[in-house]
Amino acid sequence: MIEIINGWFYEADESQYTLIHEYQKEMTEFGTGQKTGEIRTIQEVIGYYTSIASMIIKLSKLLALERIRNGEIKTIEQHITALREIKEQLENTILPF
Repeated sequence: MIEIINGWFYEADESQYTLIHEYQKEMTEFGTGQKTGEIRTIQEVIGYYTSIASMIIKLSKLLALERIRNGEIKTIEQHITALREIKEQLENTILPF
């Protein structure tokens, strides 16, 4: 896997790029839903893309949505600013391409 940024990775083959999110999750007991205290690393496949550009666009949107869920973004202006910041951060990461 190739790391993009903060727990986001991708893999590539002859025809596609696979976007993967890796994060920590506390496990729960089956049936009761009670937390067990066990922490596992989860790798979630987000999607498959025919170009790196389309994959990065999707990642930008997901990173902004993550900020909304965390309460960091509360207005449309903050959302637009965050999208610009994320775009710039990702561009700086992949600019050598």
